[in-house]
Amino acid sequence: MAELVYSSLLRVQNVSCNYVYHTTRRGPALSGTTLFHAVNSVWSTIPGHAIEGGDQGRGVFEGCFFEDVVEIAPAEPENQLFSASDVNAASCESAFGRACYANGYSGSGAFDSSDTGFFGDFAGLTIAPAATAMDALGYVPANCGIGRL
Repeated sequence: MAELVYSSLLRVQNVSCNYVYHTTRRGPALSGTTLFHAVNSVWSTIPGHAIEGGDQGRGVFEGCFFEDVVEIAPAEPENQLFSASDVNAASCESAFGRACYANGYSGSGAFDSSDTGFFGDFAGLTIAPAATAMDALGYVPANCGIGRL
């Protein structure tokens, strides 16, 4: 996953049906000038950061499920992150033409990043469809991840 996300040239990466689990304290790095849209993915059993990166990486996370993740992202991330919730879901309408689906959590730290300053960077790009975080939790672990392309 980190290899997929790290890029100094990546404009947008829609990642859906992704299963990130049992990593060694590090998850995907939104580095370079990455513009990232994580949709209906599941992060599970991660003893460190699930998401990190440099100061120019930007990411929207919606309809994702975080299960037993110690720290989803640093409390004050260097990069710009937006984690969809019931409270801020409508903020996505300007960028995606629809509200975002809230993320779900079980046994995980908080992920309350709500930076929308980069939403204009999605203008003119194809936006992946999404479903609920519970739909992702029910489908992704059995059908996605290593060996299930």
